[in-house]
Amino acid sequence: MNQRIRFEDEAPHALLNRKQVAERLGVHFNTVYRLTKRDQLPCVRIGKRTVRFTEEAVQAYLDSNTWNMRP
Repeated sequence: MNQRIRFEDEAPHALLNRKQVAERLGVHFNTVYRLTKRDQLPCVRIGKRTVRFTEEAVQAYLDSNTWNMRP
């Protein structure tokens, strides 16, 4: 399920491309593609091929997929 984002609520500069998201997550950009296809990482679609991500969506994904390792 893709979440719809209202552009009034988001500043245009807050949108990241797949390469930027991959760098922030420390993964290959194809992994970002797979996360998007599995609806694990919400995105903004611009046309048929262009995909962008909000900083908030990336941070929410990190927060929900991070665990604390105790020694």
